[in-house]
Amino acid sequence: MSKVYFVDANAGQTSRVHEECEGKGCEGCGYTGRKFEITPPEPLPLAFGRLLDRVGLKDLINENDRVAIKIHSGEHLNHRLIPPVFYEVLVKRIVELGGKPFLTDTNTVYSLSRYEGIGHYITAWRNGYALYHLGAPFIVADGITGTDATKVIVEGDIIREVYVPSAIYESDVLISVDHTTLHPAFGIGGNVKNLGMGGVAKQTKIQIHKHEIPAFLSDLCRGCGRCVTICPAEAVRIVDGKAIMDTSKCWGCKLCIEVCENRAIVIEQHSPQESFKALADGAMGVLNRFKESFLAVNFLLDITMDCDCPDEQGRPVVPDLGIMASNDIVAIDKASLDMIRSAPIYPLSVVKDIPGTADLTNLSSHTAGFGMDGMLEYLEDKGLGSQKYELVELKRRTAPFAERARFIPEMGYAKRLKERVKKVVKKT
Repeated sequence: MSKVYFVDANAGQTSRVHEECEGKGCEGCGYTGRKFEITPPEPLPLAFGRLLDRVGLKDLINENDRVAIKIHSGEHLNHRLIPPVFYEVLVKRIVELGGKPFLTDTNTVYSLSRYEGIGHYITAWRNGYALYHLGAPFIVADGITGTDATKVIVEGDIIREVYVPSAIYESDVLISVDHTTLHPAFGIGGNVKNLGMGGVAKQTKIQIHKHEIPAFLSDLCRGCGRCVTICPAEAVRIVDGKAIMDTSKCWGCKLCIEVCENRAIVIEQHSPQESFKALADGAMGVLNRFKESFLAVNFLLDITMDCDCPDEQGRPVVPDLGIMASNDIVAIDKASLDMIRSAPIYPLSVVKDIPGTADLTNLSSHTAGFGMDGMLEYLEDKGLGSQKYELVELKRRTAPFAERARFIPEMGYAKRLKERVKKVVKKT
């Protein structure tokens, strides 16, 4: 049985009856009858630091190890990404252990800002993942074009050759940090997706997407050419005023469907089970390189209906739950899946009207019949981890000011400020 360490996002917040009015409501409590407190006052980033200690980060890193921190850099304007302050804590811990950390992500197969290395770097920098305040650089793992990678052989059912990005492959330690949200195609994002799709080069991304090939309906097509312009694989062209596609070139990114205003493009080939297995095979290829030097972290905060790829997000659908860490990628995704499924639905979210018994991780046809459960079972059968886990919760505690001040960007600033105030007080 694997261990999954967990820190609750809300453990410090308490509410009790207001003593002065005995719960009846008065001016002192804003006529709520309640007294709201935050105790113990340990910021969640500091609790995250203790979580890293508990999961055994120090046993993972040796002097001068290159440590790849696989993140999801997100599209610019997405305001629900993992806040950089958490990466600051992680980077500081790694540096203290003698490691050489860097943040990294891979290029996408769809044509937005992260399609190639230069735009990807700029987007990550604008989202706050920058050297000057995290203490570690952001490096695009698969280079300018998204194809700089090393081939790894795996015993997958769908994919046998996984292209692992060079910056990740050539590292000594891999820490995969996932913003675990819901996902329209895979139920939840999770750490398996963070590596299986987000941790491989375009050669493998295209193989995974191959199981969703669009079909063009000529009777609805108006020949506007939007699909031709957007297609990154140059698989679409206009013939006799109608769009046609060369399926041998298609990457399965479905951008053409998104831009078609006439609904003339639909999914024809759709194999959910093969998509899930292909995703798992991708993760297998990355993990084969880091069998004894891997750590997974799942942030169950701002859990929306989609991953961090869109530039706009709706309200979270369940409350913030917390942060998990484990050396077992199967166990941590299983624990995350279980926790999200058991969480209450937010009354103001887009899912507020669905039945309370509905499974938020299984809301699309893509997840029917196999889904995350089937994929985790598949990975377990392949020896990548265990679905049986023990959830070990770290209690939030009181953190002294000196400990909190360690993460002030200018180290020692608070102490110097205090001394300056003392001198001013003495003079007056």
